[in-house]
Amino acid sequence: MKRVLRRSQSIRRRAQERGNTQSKYWSDVKSIAGDVKELVDGGMDETEAIDEAVYQNEWLIYYANLFDVLKFTSNEEALDEVGGVDAGGGFWNVMEQYATYAMIADVQEAYDDLPDSAEDDDGDY
Repeated sequence: MKRVLRRSQSIRRRAQERGNTQSKYWSDVKSIAGDVKELVDGGMDETEAIDEAVYQNEWLIYYANLFDVLKFTSNEEALDEVGGVDAGGGFWNVMEQYATYAMIADVQEAYDDLPDSAEDDDGDY
């Protein structure tokens, strides 16, 4: 257990050194929401588009960033809303599940806040 804690502290320190900030996270969330909009406008299902865009970003690829996602999200309980955690894969699996569902919820909210294309054309938003 001590080894896991030392490892997580080391990873958090490296994330800080990379300059992950709350404003960068939310900027990336909004950018991903824009990518989702393009995919949906191109005919992809909204849920598929969000999953594809979120799973491919650096916030979830690197273990060090998982802590930052959970620190910056406004949806830290998103995993609980979809049925809870599968603890079978150990600590990092649990962290990844919480961060992934939190970020999906953040991107969903940012996507929902985007104006519709039709509204943009009419100027009625």
